Amino acid sequence: MNNPFTPMFGVLPNNFIGREQIINDYVHATDNLNSPYRNMLITGIRGSGKTTLLNDVYKKMEKDPKKLVMKFTSTDDLLVEIINESARKTKGLFKRTFEQVTGLIVAVMGASFSFNREKSSLSFRHVFEDVLKEVNASGRTVVILIDEIQNVTEDLKKFCVAYQHFLQDDIKITLVMTGLNQAISDVLNDKVLTFLRRAKRVVLPNIDLALVKESYTLIFDQYEYGYDKEAIEYITNVSEGYAYFYQLIGYNLYESNLHISLDVAKQIVEESKIDLYQNVNELLWAELSDKDKEYLIAMCEDEGESKTSDITNRMGQNRTYVTNYRKRLIDKGAIYQTTRGNVKFTLLFMKEFILENI
Repeated sequence: MNNPFTPMFGVLPNNFIGREQIINDYVHATDNLNSPYRNMLITGIRGSGKTTLLNDVYKKMEKDPKKLVMKFTSTDDLLVEIINESARKTKGLFKRTFEQVTGLIVAVMGASFSFNREKSSLSFRHVFEDVLKEVNASGRTVVILIDEIQNVTEDLKKFCVAYQHFLQDDIKITLVMTGLNQAISDVLNDKVLTFLRRAKRVVLPNIDLALVKESYTLIFDQYEYGYDKEAIEYITNVSEGYAYFYQLIGYNLYESNLHISLDVAKQIVEESKIDLYQNVNELLWAELSDKDKEYLIAMCEDEGESKTSDITNRMGQNRTYVTNYRKRLIDKGAIYQTTRGNVKFTLLFMKEFILENI
């Protein structure tokens, strides 16, 4: 039996669990355009399954005859990608519309890039609106999925402004965008894009541990080398429902070709931490300023939650100064507030990672 776990970022796992309700809510919204899930912004920490969720939405709807589904990654050339994909997916059906589109693509990709790009971006809304109306007239709703927003590019801004007009003109179109917390926050705080604050915001939580345990049990029931129940209990709890680590532990255990005792499970978890640190914790750490890191280092003295007052004393700064860095770190997804004045690390094993690297 092939390994059923998939700890690769963005790849749809064979056992994708814990996101069914969010996916169903959006898929339903594409048929009921009055649903609050029609326009959705999805955020979460690295490895929480944002891209995977988007891929699952795409897979569920790509063969639906009532939908035209297009998926993009947010880039500086987003408008060109949208027009090109629209042309590819509707080629031969709407020839008159794409006679205009062809000219637009040539202009955008021409030698005088910046000038022609400015000119073409002004007409993007009208050209794409013609495409949308043709698609709607054929009985289909247009579904736009935009992944991995990093910052508010000019193309993203122009698309979102055009999208607002499409909604006002009763065009049948829906939108999902994903990104890390800071990126989504930047989008919502852009003075041109404030209307997106009315979109449904979904923060991907960790997977319920009951689902994690059930999944591990069902999969390892088919594992030829067998397992001990206490080992399943251990890996369930140590995963904390973090989607990437759930997949990573499961994959490495399956590849071990060993009877999964508690000792084997503990060994595999320690080995799995190496990939977790490299693919998640190190990336966040590299994005932080020295003062951000100082705040997190101050948290490492605590077991569990950290009090803002204790961190303030350890950093030797006033409360306002420390509170500003607290907000920065929450926006970056490094920490989260548990109760008033208390915070915890967001990423799994972040404390251990810091102590090993300072």
